[in-house]
Amino acid sequence: MVKLPRRLAIAGIVVGIGVLIFWLCANKYNLFHLPTAEQASKMHANYTAPPIFWALRKATVFLCPGLVLGIVTMDMGTGANLIMWSIAIIVNGAIYYCLGFALRAVASKWSG
Repeated sequence: MVKLPRRLAIAGIVVGIGVLIFWLCANKYNLFHLPTAEQASKMHANYTAPPIFWALRKATVFLCPGLVLGIVTMDMGTGANLIMWSIAIIVNGAIYYCLGFALRAVASKWSG
């Protein structure tokens, strides 16, 4: 009877790892064609990021709420950010587990 919470916990961890890999690739390969700091300073605030960029950032916070911890490690370097991502992925698994537990409780109450 504990299958749903465990499966959702695993899904939460996989989603967190997937989001991490996506944003690492997006930053490395500049998938959204964002300007560098020098290019942005020459634009005099005439640049806005593509709407898909902002939509994916909002979806990231929705899918992986543990990333709010990133506020603590902002601008601390790659090592601190990877530790923060690891903690966020574990917290994400716990949040998804609790969601699965709640869904299972509601389903068992409806079924009788």
